[in-house]
Amino acid sequence: MWKNKHVVIALVIAPVLAVIAYIGVDAVVSEQPHVAQKGAVYPLRVLSSCRYASGKCELRNGDIRVVLSLASDASWRLDSEVALRGALISHSNDDSPRRFTEVAGDPKHWQVSAQPQRSGSEDSLRLVIAVGDSQYFAEVPVSFAWGER
Repeated sequence: MWKNKHVVIALVIAPVLAVIAYIGVDAVVSEQPHVAQKGAVYPLRVLSSCRYASGKCELRNGDIRVVLSLASDASWRLDSEVALRGALISHSNDDSPRRFTEVAGDPKHWQVSAQPQRSGSEDSLRLVIAVGDSQYFAEVPVSFAWGER
C-alpha cells in the first residue's frame, strides 16, 4: 500500500482539503455579527459559571459582558465592561422587579439592596439591562450565589 504513490499523495492531501472545506463551510453558513438595533431586545448567554456555586454569574452577548454576584453585604452586584443605562432584577417567585443603582456614579458598576434568600435549586433570577438604546435579558439559576465569596 505504501509503495503506491497515489495512495501516499491522497493521505497527505485529504486532511488539507478537509480543513479547507471546514473553514469554507463555516464562512458561508455561519451567522454574521451585526450591530444592535435601536429599541431591540436581545438575550444574554448564560455561561457555565452560573450553573455551579461559583459566587459569580457571567452573561454575554457579543461585546456586552456583565457579571452578577452576591456582594459581602448580601446585596446583588452587577459589573459590566460597557456603560449601562439601567438594570432590573427580580426573583422568579417575586412579581416586582428591583432597580439597580450606580455605585459611586460609575455606569459600569451597579448594586441593588435586595436581601436574597436561600431557595430551592429550581429558583431563578430574571435580569434586564439597558445598553444604549437596546435591552438585554437573561434568566439565571440562583445556585451560583451560594458559593465561596
